[in-house]
Amino acid sequence: MSDRSEYLTRKEKIDPFLFEQGWDVSDRSFVRVEIDTKQSDFILKEYRTVSETLKNDAKSKYADYILLDSASAPLAVIEAKRTSKDPLVGQKQAEEYADDIRSQTGRDVFIFLTNGKEIKFWDRSRAGVRTVSGFYSRRDLERIRFQNEHLMLEAPVIVNTDIVDLGRNIENVKHYGHYPCPNNYLKISDHHHISHNF
Repeated sequence: MSDRSEYLTRKEKIDPFLFEQGWDVSDRSFVRVEIDTKQSDFILKEYRTVSETLKNDAKSKYADYILLDSASAPLAVIEAKRTSKDPLVGQKQAEEYADDIRSQTGRDVFIFLTNGKEIKFWDRSRAGVRTVSGFYSRRDLERIRFQNEHLMLEAPVIVNTDIVDLGRNIENVKHYGHYPCPNNYLKISDHHHISHNF
């Protein structure tokens, strides 16, 4: 495949991939492009574009795409590179955009890195960068964010070894025990469900 410019990569590859997951780039209630993360007001949801801020003297940084949640707040940033570049080249840039958003909103956003051939996903609050087969839908990203914000990761999980005794099952109970439940104990029915589905 011949090398495409970043613009063509976005128009011919990335935009259609986004559309497949419900992200219509032409619908500003879903996606914003070329957004200045230094001069936008993410609390008031005032997204300033490159055409609005390029000619002023204030510091600017432009995110290729910002995906919005159902309340029109930032949910994810996408850093696009031309097809000949490794998508990880944009990791530092994307992290800076995400930091700008978090400094205003107090919330982290997801990061996608892509060159139109590969897509990398980064949930900075939970895991490192990993390759994915496509972009996630708004619903998927909102669900992941909800799970991230409501997991009880700091609380220890107490396993009743009279009920659960195999090492693998104990680990499953610890994993699922991070989800809210009374006194951080899983019921016997939860243990039964877990042990028979792994």
